[in-house]
Amino acid sequence: MRKIFHLEIKADNSHKYYGSLSALCSENPDLGISKFTLDRFDFDASNFENAICIIRKSVMKTTGSVGKKKIKKTSTNVKSKRSGSNGA
Repeated sequence: MRKIFHLEIKADNSHKYYGSLSALCSENPDLGISKFTLDRFDFDASNFENAICIIRKSVMKTTGSVGKKKIKKTSTNVKSKRSGSNGA
């Protein structure tokens, strides 16, 4: 599973998502916190919050990370529309 950082800017209630703290900090230099401090913050214990923003750490789930699920076949007798017959 891939980690993801969710940035919520309080002033305009905007939400942005990043794959790294480096990307988050380089695109948003005025968050009131340094990357150095965020690198040492324990996101597993809580979210980071100040007067400007809230930063949450989570994981992005993909098909591979949630396990293989069987796809139920709904029909085994599907005819192609390109069969040459248009039904007329």
